[in-house]
Amino acid sequence: MKLIKFFGITLLFSGILYFLMFEIFIEFTNYYLCTRIENFSFDTTSQSRTYTYTRSCDEEPYFAVLKNFNNLYTLEDFQYQNRPIFLVLAWFIFKIVGNLNLNDIFLFQFSFFLLQNIILCLVVYLFNQCFNIKNNFLNFTISLIFISLSPIYKWTLFEAGHHTQTGLLILLGVYFASQPKKLTNFFIPLLIGILYLSHRSFIVLFVYAIYLIISKKLFDLNKYKQLTLFIVKFLIPIISYELFKNILNLGKDHNIEIYNQFFWVFDFLRGFDTYGVTGWYCQNIPQNFKCYLQDNLNVIKYLYIPFLFLITYVIFNKTITKYVKEYRSLFEIVALVFLFWSLIGWYPPVRFSFYSLGHLIIFLSVILFYKLENSTAKSFYMCGYVLYFLFLNHYNGDIYFENNPYLFLSVFFYFLAFIINQNSLLKRK
Repeated sequence: MKLIKFFGITLLFSGILYFLMFEIFIEFTNYYLCTRIENFSFDTTSQSRTYTYTRSCDEEPYFAVLKNFNNLYTLEDFQYQNRPIFLVLAWFIFKIVGNLNLNDIFLFQFSFFLLQNIILCLVVYLFNQCFNIKNNFLNFTISLIFISLSPIYKWTLFEAGHHTQTGLLILLGVYFASQPKKLTNFFIPLLIGILYLSHRSFIVLFVYAIYLIISKKLFDLNKYKQLTLFIVKFLIPIISYELFKNILNLGKDHNIEIYNQFFWVFDFLRGFDTYGVTGWYCQNIPQNFKCYLQDNLNVIKYLYIPFLFLITYVIFNKTITKYVKEYRSLFEIVALVFLFWSLIGWYPPVRFSFYSLGHLIIFLSVILFYKLENSTAKSFYMCGYVLYFLFLNHYNGDIYFENNPYLFLSVFFYFLAFIINQNSLLKRK
């Protein structure tokens, strides 16, 4: 019941965010690559209504499954065939909202909008659970405002993209680290295997779970047998789906065959040509790590104001060691995610680096809000954060240090928050 109420809050705020992005400040809403803003219409029983929404070059394969579920395994060279769970969830939602007497394109968009909000709601709820923030109405709303304005969520809420799950991966890792005995539950490895079929980076969560099982000695009796069983249960959904694909002769893996993502490493080790088919490719060692590190620098440039505030606060208050110890699991899972994406071999601006470093900066920024003890400092801090991220351009724009008056105002509020908080700390001493 509580989650349903929180989902309602999430939908309400997403509606407000839509109004701000697509109505009030639409001149700041630019996806730059692949996605453009268009006007659409739908007919109700009494009249025709128009609305503004995204039109993505990637949306057609997503929508194809909603048009006909059989397209998931009948379309030739279907590029999203290896994320069936994400598509099945969208299809289930579509079957529910499809009873509305509205045109297909609106229902397709609305189905994915609802799915993105479900993911966002779970991320916010889990965030509060992981970092001991009481999940009441106020705290959920505050965390929702912070996290929903993170670029991954702010921009993808209104698209069919599946990378909103990357924050969920990190938080599940932190959650299992705080409650490791949950990993002994019979269904947990099956769940992680199912999540892998929604976003492949959940393989990192599986690796981290194995690390937690071994380091915390969760399986004392017959530990090798139990660990093997954990691995087998994780593989059951994956192998089952691969057998299903093989029986239906569904073809090869699009991401491997076309883009050679991750598997370029094996080709490189065998001495094969590993150069990608288009830009942003770095498919030889150590060039891939150089490209990835450069892109992580781009993440810092992209998030420079909240990043500088975070670093300044930690240094001035000498809490680096404290933060590392207190949030060790967060840093551990982020490090694994960082290593995972360093090997993809394709490094478009900010996107894959954000899945590790970007989420870390955002999550620590939200934690810092709750750490501030002065209510005035908290208010200014939230104002600075909201102004920065509400008017921050899409990461596809590859634009840093914009000459934007709202961003300058954001710096002013961040500065006030820092000064007030430091004065408050000094008075306490």
